[in-house]
Amino acid sequence: MTTAQEIMKLFTDKKTLQIFNTIAKLNGDDRIILLSALGLTNKRFYTRIHLLKYAGLVKKIDRYYHLTAFGKCILKITCDAELQMTIAIKNYYNYVVIDSMSKTDIPEQEQQKIQDDLFAKKEMLLA
Repeated sequence: MTTAQEIMKLFTDKKTLQIFNTIAKLNGDDRIILLSALGLTNKRFYTRIHLLKYAGLVKKIDRYYHLTAFGKCILKITCDAELQMTIAIKNYYNYVVIDSMSKTDIPEQEQQKIQDDLFAKKEMLLA
């Protein structure tokens, strides 16, 4: 069974993540397209593909690579996480303001009002 830490470790390698995302986008095109799109040697490509297959994220049907059902689930999770990180990065200075308020004597109710004013949407607030 693959653990979350193992998948995260896989995706810390930029090329492995690119292979995974490219397989998702190409949806069945063969390895030659993957190799030319990513500029990898055969050995480097197959090393990374082996890791993705071992983790259960991709499978080869005939000569084509596809995401497994598990791989599709992980793809959705990574896309959602990337979106959340993008939102957080865009609001970085709002978080700095929130952190600095905790060091002041401003009452909690007032701090909450300021936080609500800083963020138009509640889901942007990270706990």
